[in-house]
Amino acid sequence: MKNISFIKYLIIVVLFFAPLISKAIHVDDFIYYATGNQYIGAFQVIINDLSIYLVLFLSIYISFIKLLPPIISIFIRIITILLFFTYIADYLIIINFNTHLTIPDVFNYISVAPRYVLQAFINFNLRTIVLLISCSYLTISFIIYKWKLKYKLINHVTIISVIIICINLLSYIPKDKYVHSWLYKNFIDYNRTILSESRQYSSQFINEFQYKEEILYSLNRKQKPNIILLVVESLSSYQSRLFSGIRNWTPSLDSIATKNIAFTNFFSNGFCSEDGTNTLLFGELPIFPPGNFTDGGGITGYLKLDVDVINNALPVKLKTQGYHTEFITSYDLNYKDTRNWAQSIGYDYIEGVEHAFYNNWPRYQYNAAPDEALYQRVLGRIRSQNSKPYFLSVFTITSHHPFTNPENGNKSEAEVFKYVDKQIGNFYRQLEKYNFFENGLLLIVGDHRAMIPLKKEEIEIFGYSRAPAMIPLVIASKNLNPKIITKYHQQLDIYNSLSQINLDSTHYSLWDGNIFSDDIKTPRYIAHRRGDNRDIISIFTSEQDYRVKLDGDNTKIVEGTPPSDEIRNEIINRINWERISPIN
Repeated sequence: MKNISFIKYLIIVVLFFAPLISKAIHVDDFIYYATGNQYIGAFQVIINDLSIYLVLFLSIYISFIKLLPPIISIFIRIITILLFFTYIADYLIIINFNTHLTIPDVFNYISVAPRYVLQAFINFNLRTIVLLISCSYLTISFIIYKWKLKYKLINHVTIISVIIICINLLSYIPKDKYVHSWLYKNFIDYNRTILSESRQYSSQFINEFQYKEEILYSLNRKQKPNIILLVVESLSSYQSRLFSGIRNWTPSLDSIATKNIAFTNFFSNGFCSEDGTNTLLFGELPIFPPGNFTDGGGITGYLKLDVDVINNALPVKLKTQGYHTEFITSYDLNYKDTRNWAQSIGYDYIEGVEHAFYNNWPRYQYNAAPDEALYQRVLGRIRSQNSKPYFLSVFTITSHHPFTNPENGNKSEAEVFKYVDKQIGNFYRQLEKYNFFENGLLLIVGDHRAMIPLKKEEIEIFGYSRAPAMIPLVIASKNLNPKIITKYHQQLDIYNSLSQINLDSTHYSLWDGNIFSDDIKTPRYIAHRRGDNRDIISIFTSEQDYRVKLDGDNTKIVEGTPPSDEIRNEIINRINWERISPIN
């Protein structure tokens, strides 16, 4: 019996510390992979997460004290379980999405999280059912367990000694200076660190604030091509030999790029799909007002759709220039109320996976059909167009994390992007057969860099700040001369260029360029909202990079030394203007 009891308690201890050990191994592997330093990551995880485990350990201990009423014990254990499960959720988010669990994300994604988990992670086979029943049984058993800690001095002395040791170890928590410190923080400290992002501007600051963007103009060669904006989920530079030399997963894309126009220094303006969509379709940097739990204020995660935002939406702009506009995807349009959102910003036709065409196709993330089906459907829509010029926004989903190859069900990032690339190649060849490129413009771009840990090679080639922002852009048309453009450009430039494609003159500025004018206009500053450090905006220039900490009135540059006060003021004032303007 003693052996059975020992094994039982050993299993409990192993289960209790398993998340901490797993996180320590993951972070240590990442930091070793990125920097060559081993064991530093594991040590820092243990030290940083010790405070959470101390709370867990202390609450368990208190709940088993003999004098405590059962109802109080149950309440404490429920809180303990919730904290423990939150810790596990944060760890799962780190390894899957390369970010922490944050309060804004809870508000933004809570409505879709259960369905995403069910679709992406859980297969209801016998093994899964047994695991769920076992976990539920263990959780309930712990909460209602009636055994109390026997009063023996050795028991209490041992537990109190462990607590004192843990408290002393907490003094070794490193200061927040290391470039990967966001990763090894516990989720409570991380949310406290990024809390400055939500700090409000004072009334005095808002009333006294002044900023005027300098707008420049140039003549435009008016044109009315049919346009397809193909936004490929998680398409990243590191996946391409041409765009990075790191992986060779996109030979079709690379071949298309070399025959047309490739932008090899192209940046996403944000870290998630909503950021990319807001930038591409509204021309708005994803730098939001403080205190927004929904990253922009809307229940969908997209921008709040006031009159000014709607009037500036790309479909509305192109409709005034004579275009028929369509939004086409293969995922469920109920996700984040996408159908109503697309209707409100001026699309003439909107279609998702609910269309009868997809009835016999398998479904994956967000109930989506695979990219192969989407491209077939888009070709069908192209065949149905009349003589009016059209603008098709096509959003893929197959390469959304977690990566599942539709051809064989394998969970493989490499296989998924090779599949995605093959379908892009097939789509391109079909467009050639339809003579689309005689008067057509195909833009292929990622919505953001894949939300997974950075590769060591990315950091070596692009640098730690730029690597999370690097995505490909390819523009295909017979009316454009093939070239590789190495100057810096961004998603914002796509909006700025498409929204003025058939106007007599175009505007540009220090913050947004134009990629279609004969004399291509390159922005001086490129902004990227980071996913790892939510309180930081990266600013990229041809001279150097900057990191700006969002902190209300005290927003400031914390990395990079501007060569002049003019540059410093331009960067800080622009970011403050982006955040203050929606408030006024």
